[in-house]
Amino acid sequence: LDPNIFGQSPVRVDLIKRTYEYQRHKKRGKRYPAKTKMISDVSGSGKKMRPQKGTGRARAGHKRPPHWRGGATAHGPKGAIQDYTQKLNKKIRKLGLIHLL
Repeated sequence: LDPNIFGQSPVRVDLIKRTYEYQRHKKRGKRYPAKTKMISDVSGSGKKMRPQKGTGRARAGHKRPPHWRGGATAHGPKGAIQDYTQKLNKKIRKLGLIHLL
């Protein structure tokens, strides 16, 4: 067995850990998660639903608030792209694999 590859004497745990995390994150890649509709995304007019006074019901502005049926979602997932990829130099990657062997 080639001593340059197998049996490196002080095992560099830090390099092994960095290489392992790099490979895991690279495999995980980018995620395009769920996205819920905010008030501005929900269809419906901005017109006042009913008069402010005189109906005996609560005040209401438009049809899209989150606590109304068919309205927006409060505090839902925003849908930002999650990028888990990391940068690791080629020499560090190679050394990490060598120390692992």
